[in-house]
Amino acid sequence: MYTMGRAGTLPASFGRIHPIYRTPAVAISFTQIAGMVAILLVGLILRPDYIFDFLGMIATLAVVILYVMANLALTRYMRREQPAHFTVWRMC
Repeated sequence: MYTMGRAGTLPASFGRIHPIYRTPAVAISFTQIAGMVAILLVGLILRPDYIFDFLGMIATLAVVILYVMANLALTRYMRREQPAHFTVWRMC
């Protein structure tokens, strides 16, 4: 938002920098307020168990994706760096 404020896509106030802290204070504040509004709206519209189930599903998918990526990276590392020790059937 800071860059868009400087470019003129958003209001110029988003592109201003705080004089003391040298941070885009308006852009940061807007992001915080928008996040709080979004959380409150979702919390009021959906039931807590739906939100908990959804967040659990997202976390599980993230863990599965990271697990697959780690296994692929280890396979590639072993084949490239230590080909003498690489076998598909070796467990340790």
